[in-house]
Amino acid sequence: GLPGMRGYYLQVREWYRDNLMRLFFRLHHAMPSADRAHWFAPHPDIRSRAGSFWQDGREGTEQATGFMIYPGQVQGILGDDILLEDTLDPGRHAHYQNARAVIARMGGRLSHGSTLLRELRKPSAVLPNVDMTWVGKEVRYRDGELLLVEGQ
Repeated sequence: GLPGMRGYYLQVREWYRDNLMRLFFRLHHAMPSADRAHWFAPHPDIRSRAGSFWQDGREGTEQATGFMIYPGQVQGILGDDILLEDTLDPGRHAHYQNARAVIARMGGRLSHGSTLLRELRKPSAVLPNVDMTWVGKEVRYRDGELLLVEGQ
């Protein structure tokens, strides 16, 4: 592991993260079957961004905005050299290591996948509006922007 306090911090952070996931898993599966319909039902009120932390997703029409996870400049084939992922998944660690850059269509700034990409110092971003016709073509990623290379 890493030396000193940083290594200790990473170990403690992972320990808490793992135990929190175990706790939520057990809580979710400990719910009696008879009560699940009540507790996991959609909220009857439509909620907006104003004054609400929880989103129930029925009325949302807004498009998520993209953001840069880690800066860098890379050129390569989209879907091959530059990974295009639907979501950020820490289970794809080996794929992230081998890629020149990682572009996800959705994900959070503080998600486990984003944290992993920053720790790998891998040029990466969340870009929800990537043109799917660019897959297999040469593109250039630069600090949160994806551009098709001329002549494609």
